[in-house]
Amino acid sequence: MGLRKEDGCGENMQETMLQLSQDIGVMADRIGEMADRILETQNIQSENMSMTQKNMLEMMETIQKNMFDMMEMSQKNMLDMMDMMSSTMGSMMGEQTKMMDRIADRLDCNK
Repeated sequence: MGLRKEDGCGENMQETMLQLSQDIGVMADRIGEMADRILETQNIQSENMSMTQKNMLEMMETIQKNMFDMMEMSQKNMLDMMDMMSSTMGSMMGEQTKMMDRIADRLDCNK
């Protein structure tokens, strides 16, 4: 019981096989297009990742530099403040000594 051309089955089967072959070709083309899109997306993501890493590194360097600058400024401000306090204390002690001398002079005068 083979297929005979006279039955019309052979032509129908050939057409079906040709259509199936064409469908497989179309699917292969679509798979190729999707693969190309995946590679393109991967390239874009790779570039974005590189830029993100670069920006994060720059941000970390900026933060680190700013921290050192702030620490340096804080140290300088603390030293300036200590100098001012020392100077003020010296002035106050000088004034206090003068005042004590005046009081002592008045007490001597009253004797």
